[in-house]
Amino acid sequence: MTEAQITLLMWPVYIVSALLVWWLTSSLLLRGSSQFKRLVRLMLAVLLFTPTLALSQGQLTVLPATIALVFELLAKNPLGAVKALLPWCFMAGIVLVIDAMLRRSDAA
Repeated sequence: MTEAQITLLMWPVYIVSALLVWWLTSSLLLRGSSQFKRLVRLMLAVLLFTPTLALSQGQLTVLPATIALVFELLAKNPLGAVKALLPWCFMAGIVLVIDAMLRRSDAA
């Protein structure tokens, strides 16, 4: 099996697992509608579902940012770990702006 085939098989498994973790966390631990719980749910979704690009053996690969961060930390590569955090920061900003716009339109 090539790396591209493994990556193609990995994504559905990861997405189903991440959906399960997000659903269990949201429904069991974060019940209710407080502002803090809403923010935690949004940030959990960002942490679980943000993709990133990684260069592996000269080939560009898309993988979950969580996995990229773990790999970089295990490789003791602090610069790579910071680079793995950048997509999270970008996606968190987008999600928070969209959430603020939706909440403003609901309040009006």
